[in-house]
Amino acid sequence: LSGRGNCGGDSPLCGGINIIQYSDLTFIRQIYCTGIFCMNYNHITQAYQNAERQALEEMNDPHLIVLTMFDALLKSMQIFETNIDLKNGGDAELKSKHFARALTIIYALQSSLDFEKGENIATNLFQLYEFARQQLIADLSKGQADGTIKAIEALQEIRDAWETIGPQVKK
Repeated sequence: LSGRGNCGGDSPLCGGINIIQYSDLTFIRQIYCTGIFCMNYNHITQAYQNAERQALEEMNDPHLIVLTMFDALLKSMQIFETNIDLKNGGDAELKSKHFARALTIIYALQSSLDFEKGENIATNLFQLYEFARQQLIADLSKGQADGTIKAIEALQEIRDAWETIGPQVKK
């Protein structure tokens, strides 16, 4: 009944354990706990459930979603800005990846605006996002990040204000 199972028995990852292919999880847990993989399964399961619960709560919080998008946008714009000048050590792959990511996030933010409820605020935010998008595109063609830096500063102010109003929105 002993076999090497999927582990390979002699693999350094298995610690030389011969795993028997049973569907009885208790038995498999006992085998793992005799080797280097001794884990507290209850603790791991609880941690996973907590992370899943937190992720679901965050998905149901529109304010937190927008804040997360702002953070990702600013991070991508900063990485783009840092890598735009290929002659001075910029990384073309990082520049392209984060340029595309920033444009995608800007589109998502623009698409999420409710012009019926937000009217002037939605219009102003749309224009700010459009400004950031145009600066990214212009800077890409110039190879300099002048406009991106200005856009980052403006977006950072909006992001900080959004974070500040968070507790008020949740009430």
